[in-house]
Amino acid sequence: MNTIKVYNNFHSALKNTRLRHIDFVRRLNIFYDNEEIRLFHNILEEGVEKKYFSITNLDMASVAIIMAVKGIEDYILRTENPEIFTTRIDALLKIILHGIVRNHND
Repeated sequence: MNTIKVYNNFHSALKNTRLRHIDFVRRLNIFYDNEEIRLFHNILEEGVEKKYFSITNLDMASVAIIMAVKGIEDYILRTENPEIFTTRIDALLKIILHGIVRNHND
């Protein structure tokens, strides 16, 4: 949980609008955004190679998933209760990995 608190503080500093005019913070934001996309692309690529995932456009999938996660990360990180945090992460992973489309085999 301490690691998440440190990340949350670091993330808050990067998102702080008063600091966005500082070129260093802007460049750091761009670097970490690109790094997150690259790392997630690698994860998806390995999953496709091992036949865990079926993705036709890894670049678009990587960007789309990272954008979605960034949109809700403040909500997920806001809690200090480990059980609530775990529940939120589990729900997010289930949606990312299984989607929201009904399985027609049910």
